[in-house]
Amino acid sequence: MTSGIPAVQCGSSGSGFSYYSSPSITPSEKDDIDSALIWIGAPALVGGILGIIGAAFGIWGGCAANKCGICSTAVLLGIAGGSIICAALFAMAWASVFGHLCDDYDCGTCRSVWRNDPNVCCNTEDFHYDEAICKETKDWACDMATKKILALVVSVAGSIVAVVASSCACGASCCCPNSFEETQETQHGGGQVVGQVVGQPVGNEVGGKS
Repeated sequence: MTSGIPAVQCGSSGSGFSYYSSPSITPSEKDDIDSALIWIGAPALVGGILGIIGAAFGIWGGCAANKCGICSTAVLLGIAGGSIICAALFAMAWASVFGHLCDDYDCGTCRSVWRNDPNVCCNTEDFHYDEAICKETKDWACDMATKKILALVVSVAGSIVAVVASSCACGASCCCPNSFEETQETQHGGGQVVGQVVGQPVGNEVGGKS
């Protein structure tokens, strides 16, 4: 089953009753829902890309003992961790929504115009009105609920790894500044010292005679 909601037809338009609407998913509704799902997954994609770039900077900074690379790693992984946390919150919220469609809608139990229709699933919590969806929509929601729970677990683990790695990189750049090549070159490199007299002073001859 694909991640996109299926455009399915089931039941009827309410058999002439305007109070009931068809539980079918129209192509326009499918496009709107699929677009929303793409935006919901965007923070995870951004976090993953930034995590890969940050890891590359970390490898370079660690091998070359370059402070710029380590600082870049701290920044990129910090942003990646924040993005993945947002993805985890989205996954948790939508897992609840899909879980509601999966658990609270029963097929063939509608009390209204779709009575005993096995292809229509209803939520009968409301005493006067049945909320209806197609069986294919319920199956899709169950599949998506499982995927979102897995995405939540992966996002939480990824955010922990990203935040810890960012903290370690930040700590290394702040607490161990003398371990980087730039600092060592500044401290031990050659060069003229400011204020130092270089060569023979003007007016003095060799041997100290004026």
